[in-house]
Amino acid sequence: TDAARGPGSARGPRKDARLEGDEAFLYVVESGARYVALLRVGAKTHAVDLGARAALDEELPAARDRWLEEDADARAAALATLRRAAFPDALVQHLLPRDEGRTRIGHLFVSPSGVYAQLPLRPLLEAAFAERKLAGAAVPGMTRIASEAVLREVRNWSARGGFGPMIVVGDPQYEAEDQRGRTRQVQWFGTPLLALPESGHEARAIADPERGDLLLLGTEATEGRIRRAIFDPADRPYDVLHLSCHGLLYRDAPWYSALALHPAADEDGLLTVDEVGSLRLQRGPGLVVLAACDSGRGAPVPGEGEEGLVRAFLLAGCRHVVGSLWKVPDEATRELMVAFHRLRREGRLAPQVALARAQAELRAREGTTPLDWAAWVVWGPRD
Repeated sequence: TDAARGPGSARGPRKDARLEGDEAFLYVVESGARYVALLRVGAKTHAVDLGARAALDEELPAARDRWLEEDADARAAALATLRRAAFPDALVQHLLPRDEGRTRIGHLFVSPSGVYAQLPLRPLLEAAFAERKLAGAAVPGMTRIASEAVLREVRNWSARGGFGPMIVVGDPQYEAEDQRGRTRQVQWFGTPLLALPESGHEARAIADPERGDLLLLGTEATEGRIRRAIFDPADRPYDVLHLSCHGLLYRDAPWYSALALHPAADEDGLLTVDEVGSLRLQRGPGLVVLAACDSGRGAPVPGEGEEGLVRAFLLAGCRHVVGSLWKVPDEATRELMVAFHRLRREGRLAPQVALARAQAELRAREGTTPLDWAAWVVWGPRD
């Protein structure tokens, strides 16, 4: 078995960002006792009732867990349940060109709340198109973003292409000796963190020295070394930061959620949401990949998505962040991430396009389940 890496009124769309002609924005909001989808297409906003919050909060996590199982029949039934809950026909019809005068939606920004934030929405949209047998209709691209206000901010950051050198971090050593020779170990609420050797294999497979990539493993995988690589003018600018380590989610105090690194002499080994928020990354890296468990999760902020690592990196100046929605298996994560960076660099693809193709590669292999590939999501603008 692989190790795992580590009631109010609804607030509707804030029309602070200019959407392109073939873009749409989908909010899933909690409105009293109901979930409501608000889809903005052009000058119109369509509201679709999704159902009772209490029932969906109980039903959808269970259906998601069944979808992640190995039993194919259970997966098919669970996928149908999830699809109907996330993209009912009343909503899907607004995403389709019904006549020649209507522009096809090429990209869909999504801001889910409540239980919907835990669902991988892209595969569910694909399932909705497949059920309608829309072979000739392309499924829109999809990225998550907290709100149109955040989208406006992120679009102002430097549009580095993401195809230059990368900082690749993996297999942090979670033990260190202090000045007295005593062993310190990174812990999470009293539990020592175990090593992730597979993350080292992942990092080595991704980093390409000929492209100028910087590989930080073991005792070099520290917060201070990462900061120096990003901000030291003696180093070249890096377009991508890939972090393969434990992700630590603390929903009751999301500012304390963290990525676990090596504890240097003056560091505790925990890169927290608060610490990420103090960074200024507007000049790069433009893409951050959080190859860790639960790295895309957080605590809900009404009308603004979730407070967590992803939001912190975006507001610090990154254009795109890749994160996960649940605990992910090590080996499958390594395969997916290697494919993601290969496709992204070779094809010069936007992160969401490269991720969708990497997921398609993995899901086509015999024996894989959605647990292996579906957790991963891209936050950020379209490009």
